[in-house]
Amino acid sequence: MISFSTLMGELSTTVILYSARWKTITVAIVEYLFSATIGPAYALGTILIILVLAAIAVANRILGRKMSQMFKMV
Repeated sequence: MISFSTLMGELSTTVILYSARWKTITVAIVEYLFSATIGPAYALGTILIILVLAAIAVANRILGRKMSQMFKMV
């Protein structure tokens, strides 16, 4: 359920931000995949993973134990 809500948030963000001048990384990845240019899609995917991990690390550093307790599975 958490994955589905995250996906819906990502989808709505993409729909809101996507225009001719602005493209989200996920839209660019899909465009590269549909045009059969796998290399740039892999590169953007790697960049996206690094950005997400960096954001998680920063949030964990700022919030400390509070964040780890919020997502603790019981």
